[in-house]
Amino acid sequence: MAVPRGRHFCLFTADRWRFPSGLTLGPFAACAGLRAALGSGPREKGGGQALQRVTTTRPIFPSHPLLTGEVALPRLTTLHMTHRLLISASLGLVALAASGLPANADSVSRPKAVVELFTSQGCASCPPADALLTSLAEQNDVVALAYHVDYWDYVGWEDTFGAEAYSDRQRAYAKSWGSSRIYTPQMVVNGAKGVVGSKRNEVHGALDHSSLPLSVDIEHEGDMLKIAIPPNAGLDNAVVWMVTYLKRADVGIEKGENAGKSMIYTQVVTGQQVLGMWESDTGASLKLPLPETLSGANNGVAVIVQQEHDGLPGNILGAATFER
Repeated sequence: MAVPRGRHFCLFTADRWRFPSGLTLGPFAACAGLRAALGSGPREKGGGQALQRVTTTRPIFPSHPLLTGEVALPRLTTLHMTHRLLISASLGLVALAASGLPANADSVSRPKAVVELFTSQGCASCPPADALLTSLAEQNDVVALAYHVDYWDYVGWEDTFGAEAYSDRQRAYAKSWGSSRIYTPQMVVNGAKGVVGSKRNEVHGALDHSSLPLSVDIEHEGDMLKIAIPPNAGLDNAVVWMVTYLKRADVGIEKGENAGKSMIYTQVVTGQQVLGMWESDTGASLKLPLPETLSGANNGVAVIVQQEHDGLPGNILGAATFER
C-alpha cells in the first residue's frame, strides 16, 4: 500500500497485511506523517520483505443493536435506558412519550448544523481541525462535537478520550456513503456530508447552505431537563440520541506525532445513548434527570434527532444543547 504524502489527513483501512513468511498484521493504519519508509507496503522487520494485502474479517459496521437491526425500538413510551460508555445507568428513568410541544414551552432552539469531528490526539494533521471545531462551537447556530477515535491505537497512539463506539460511528457514516475508508481529521455536517476537518474553506463551504428542518427545545426546570420535539408530517421517523461532552480538556500528549505537546480540546464527546424514536406524526417529549445526565466531569449534553437507513446513520433533522 503506497502511503500518500503531502495529504491533509490520516487514513485507516480495514485491510490486513501478510508477510511471505506467514506473519499477518492488521488492520494496518497508515498516516502520511509516519516516519517509516514503507514503500509500496509495510516491510517485515529484518527481512525487508513487502507485505501482501489480504481481506480482513473484522466487521467495519457499528455494533449497536439498533443499527444492526437486531433490536427495534417500540413506539414512544416509557423507555428504560441501559448503561453505555460513561452514561449513568440511572438514566433509565427517562420518560419518553408521544406528544407535541407543550403550550408553555420556551423559545425553540434550531441551529443550522451539527458538526461532528472525528479526531485523534496522535494525528499530526488534527490540531488545526480541533482549533476549527472550537471556533465553530462559539457560533450560536452550530452544535459542535468531537469524537475521538481509537483506531490509531494500533500504532501506539492511545487517545485518552478514544472509544471504539466513536470509530464505529465514523465507519457507519463511511458505509452509508459507499466507502470502507475512514480518516482523521474528518468533519461530518448534518450527517450528510464529510469533509477534511483541517480544510477551513471546505468546512465553511459545507456549512454555508446548511439547515435543520426540525426544532428541538431544551428547558431547564429544577433538577430536570425537559425536551420537546414537535411533529412534522413532512419528515420520516428518526432516532433520538443523547450525547454528553466536556466543554474543555487540557491534555499533555504522550504518544504519536504530537508527543510532548500540551493540547486544548473542546466539545469532547464522553458518551452517546439512544433515547428512543421520534415519530413524525406525534412528535416527542422527554425528561432527563440533570444530576445523572451531567455526572462526573460532563458539563454539556446534546439531543440529536437523526434518521437512519438500513441500520446506518442518515441526515440529522434537529438538535439542541444544554451546558452548565
